[in-house]
Amino acid sequence: MTALFNTQSRFRPLIDFCAIVALGYLLKIVLDQFIWRYSGPVSLGIMLSVIFFYLRSMGENWSWIGLVKIKSRKGFALLPFQALLALFAILATASALSLAGEALGLDYMKPDNSRAQDRFGDVAGNTRLYIFWLAIVWFAGPAEELYFRGFMIGKLREALGNSTWASALSVLVPALIFGLGHVYYSGLRGLVTTGGIAVTLGVLYILYKRNIWPLMIAHGAANTLTFTVVYLQLEA
Repeated sequence: MTALFNTQSRFRPLIDFCAIVALGYLLKIVLDQFIWRYSGPVSLGIMLSVIFFYLRSMGENWSWIGLVKIKSRKGFALLPFQALLALFAILATASALSLAGEALGLDYMKPDNSRAQDRFGDVAGNTRLYIFWLAIVWFAGPAEELYFRGFMIGKLREALGNSTWASALSVLVPALIFGLGHVYYSGLRGLVTTGGIAVTLGVLYILYKRNIWPLMIAHGAANTLTFTVVYLQLEA
């Protein structure tokens, strides 16, 4: 009876995970038909609302997905260093994967900015549009952390347990989903690069004891760097 209860208690979180992720993808596909450039941020905003009401129905609050209350001065003092480490990890992972792809002669890992240009190319030299997109990415980056790291990893760990293999799957599955979400404008290179970055951030999320604040700051900062490069036309 106890074994059956444990199985059922883990099966429910897995069903909830699949249902919410499927809803997120369906929403993104629908929004792509109308507001392709902004479908990502809009769908993230809607999904965070869904997750909020879901957590409320489960008797949980935002701290469950990493928005923990930092209570001590030491915690506040550590936050900038944790965020800086996460930012370095993002940049290092992207660079390492790019260099590895080049060394292995993988054609799909060669930079191809054509799709990204279609979406963001008009940011170059346009101060007003640059600031507009910075506002969007400072919402979208943290929102992605809450959704892909906070919710997905938390729900999978709830379903699979805290064993080593379960922790690995709880990081790898959201990373794959995150990477697939970037294929439409970055191709296979986007899948590998963003998927790899998501693995790194997932590991940090667990190491930070599910404190998502540093990852949100780092993600926003990394997106800012990306758009600044486009704005200043520094791309090779």
